[in-house]
Order: sequence, then structure tokens, then C-alpha cells
Amino acid sequence: MKNFYFFVENFEKIAQNDLNFIRCFYLPIIGPNSFVLYDYLSNLEQKDSAYKPGVNIEELSKVLSMSIEDISLGKKNLEAIGLIRTFAKNDNKNGLITILKPLNLDKFLINDLLRSNLIKRIGDIMFEKLIFEHKPRPVSKNDYIETSAKYFDMFDYSFKENDKEYVTADLKLPTFDNCEDAIKGLTPIQFIEFIDKGSITVGQREYVNFARNIGLCDQSINTILNYSFECNGRVVVNFVKKITNDLYDRKITTLKEISNSLNDSIISRKRKNVSEELDWGHFDSKVVYSETKEVSLNDLLNDLKDLM
Repeated sequence: MKNFYFFVENFEKIAQNDLNFIRCFYLPIIGPNSFVLYDYLSNLEQKDSAYKPGVNIEELSKVLSMSIEDISLGKKNLEAIGLIRTFAKNDNKNGLITILKPLNLDKFLINDLLRSNLIKRIGDIMFEKLIFEHKPRPVSKNDYIETSAKYFDMFDYSFKENDKEYVTADLKLPTFDNCEDAIKGLTPIQFIEFIDKGSITVGQREYVNFARNIGLCDQSINTILNYSFECNGRVVVNFVKKITNDLYDRKITTLKEISNSLNDSIISRKRKNVSEELDWGHFDSKVVYSETKEVSLNDLLNDLKDLM
């Protein structure tokens, strides 16, 4: 560490719930030394002045019972993950550290780098458990019909001929010999493109964000998407969202539970040789638009009640 003295600025006070969130979601990634360093620094509030000469690195090493090398590595981990910013003077002897708040849960879940790194370190099962422990349960909307106004109902709209809604990079998807490997190896966005052989729609993208926000891992989401494809020949947004909401309400949230429930549904459907009505309702694959008639969830799951 080149800076032997540094000042700390903390514009937003770090609360206890911030530290709790860092301990659960960031610590497995950055390690305990980085967490201890952040906890200590977040309680300091110093300004570059003659009356507050700054923190001495050697003294900090003794206070935290950490080597200077460990402090340097911990500081770099905090910088890399976005919990602090470090500035150095030209003399390389004095520095300034700005303390930053952690992301909230929703922003953490849509950050592919942080989410995938955490899953890699703690596994899918612990990750899902962690999400459901921290995610507030939404009010069930099974008995409600959405009546929200749409943009096109209230505002004028017009597009120029060459306007595009999204500009995306043309990335080549990995090659998989079977769907099972694709479910494990692709993100939900990639998996939709893999099975639908086309560009993802706005509704499908919103569904992926919705499923991630309630705590499902990518493999669980892909399993639900694949079920829709097997039943309807495509990914139907209303269909997969109904399934996801119902599984969530039934507290069927882990990958194993979701896979078992969907497999039971398929077995039950084949056993009864039902071609037009599926366990979670049937959407005609010839329907062009994603808007379809709402179906009661109680009716959709009658065939599964004896199996779950």
C-alpha cells in the first residue's frame, strides 16, 4: 500500500442493516478481512485538515490484527466490488477513501457479476435460501385481475421508420447437444433465444427480471421456461408467470422442488392422455399475441393437488 496515511469521507451513514446485507451477500465474495476493514472504516468520519491528520496504516494494522498486506488486499477487494473509492495524492503518501453504501437486494439480483459470483461461492440452494430470507413476500394477487392503464391507452405514440426499441450485440450462443445441458449452462435470456430460435420479447425479458427478483436461480427459471416450450411450442409469458406465482405461493422455490412439480405435471398429463387442457392451463401455440384469457389458478392445479 503506497499511502501511509489516509482520510475517510462518509457522506451516507452506513446503517446496521447495510452491514448485515454486506455480511450475507458480499462477505462470501470479498472475504472476512475486507468486511472487517469496511466495518471499521465506515465508522470513521474524517476530513483532510490540520486538526485530523488521517489514519496511520501501521496503527490500523495493529488495531485490526491484520498485516499491511492483508489490509491492502482487503482495500482492493472493497474497491473492486464498489464499496469504497480510493484517491491518492501525487506524493503517494496520503490518500482519501470514500465509503459507499452496498446495493439493495433488487439491484444486487440484477447485477449478473455479483449474483453469479455469489452463487459460485455458496451454491444455488444456499443462494435461494438467502434470497427468501431477505425478500419481502408480496401480497398474493391470485384473486385479482389487473386493471392498470397501459401506455397506449393514455398517450399518443409514433415511431419513425428506422427507430428500434433495443440495440443489442449479436452474440453467438454456446452449442449444446441437449436441452438439459442448455438449462444448466445458459442464462434465461440466452435460453429463451436457444429454444425459441429468435429474439427475446419485452414481456419475456420482464418475466426473467420478475422471476429473479422473487429469488429464483437461473436454472429454476430455465426449467419453467422449458416446461412452457414443451407444452405450447414456445415461451408464453402469461403461462410461465402463472406457474411461477403459484409455485411461489405454495413455497415451492428450490430447483429440486420446481423440477419435481413440473415433472409430476407432465407425468400426470401423459397418464390422463390430455391433449387440450394441461395442468397449468393450455395456450394455443397458434395464437400470435401474448395477451391471452386469464385462467383460474385453482382450476389450473386441480390435477396436481394429489401429487404435491
